[in-house]
Amino acid sequence: MRLLLDEIPTGWELRNLGGVDGLAPACEFLDHMRVPVNSTERAKRHGPYPYYGANGLQGQIDNFLFDEPLVLLAEDGGFFFDGERPVSYRVDGKCWVNNHAHVLRALPDVDRDWLHWVIAFQDLTHLIPEPIRPKLNQSNAKRIRVPVPPLAEQRRLVGRIEALTGRLAQARQARRAALTEAEAMLESAIKSAFHAVESDDDSADLPFDEAIVRLQSRGGKLRTSEYKEEGRLPIVDQGQKLICGYTNETERHFQGPLPVVIFGDHTRNVKFVDFDFAVGADGVVLMRSCERIEPKFLYYWLCSRELHQLGYSRHFKLLHEETIRFPNDQAAQEGITDKLDALAAKLDELRRLQQEVQAELAAFTPALLAKAFRGEL
Repeated sequence: MRLLLDEIPTGWELRNLGGVDGLAPACEFLDHMRVPVNSTERAKRHGPYPYYGANGLQGQIDNFLFDEPLVLLAEDGGFFFDGERPVSYRVDGKCWVNNHAHVLRALPDVDRDWLHWVIAFQDLTHLIPEPIRPKLNQSNAKRIRVPVPPLAEQRRLVGRIEALTGRLAQARQARRAALTEAEAMLESAIKSAFHAVESDDDSADLPFDEAIVRLQSRGGKLRTSEYKEEGRLPIVDQGQKLICGYTNETERHFQGPLPVVIFGDHTRNVKFVDFDFAVGADGVVLMRSCERIEPKFLYYWLCSRELHQLGYSRHFKLLHEETIRFPNDQAAQEGITDKLDALAAKLDELRRLQQEVQAELAAFTPALLAKAFRGEL
């Protein structure tokens, strides 16, 4: 969510960044001092000074344009419609700024940190004329409202804001660490399980090509609309790319035996799906296991191969040279996958809780700032 500024408390002054629309300014724009340098030129001019863009550090350079406490406000490419990430950030000391960020110098009676917090999570969407290619030009940036209490009150409120958001950052870090630890535990359990299979005398071997049946799509590339059936949406990966889904066109889908295992560079990891009908998008490999190997066993075996290190599409070619070792007894295969499924379920629950907490934490900062700007903090 983005912050909407309401009425300001008595004794505060309402300004805007540029001193337009009959209001006094809160800062000075130093945009005329910005100089863009492309990545090729920066590679020739590497140095000790930070080079900043719309959302933060972009690299290093051999000279500087600024040497003072400043607020940088995204001009284009900012998180204007994100709701969770700030549109401004602070810089100190010698640095270089390109033309993708407005450079703001707070006026003497405006604390630099207060200026940042006022605009960082403010709702600026009404100032973005083209949402498709969002850009906050200077004329619109100057209209951003800034409530200005007495300087001592600004600094007191900044202290409270940063103390509370510091705790928020610690909570986020703790959640991320817990999730990372759980993911590492599952990865370790998968490796241990297949290491035990490798040394088990009651295990068999099959060349990869004999252990799997690859499903080929004869329809070529399919549009998202072609995957819909009875209102069910396609599966997408984190990058929102179509990887697998439903279709009504019988000549372009595969009917069981499913479930199938899918992977490819579009998926960013191996996935296990259980569809009545399935079709793979371009760049995605669909396969099912042979009768001697349980589908979930094949899935976890692929997870154990660390395919991401080479890229999934390239690694699929190398898999043809590998041999899959598996217990002859399918009940033993199921025993392995049941244990891994239980760990994976716990990880999924932790991810779900992480998402819920992340949403709560994301809403906390705007709510905190709204209280600060009402003089209630």
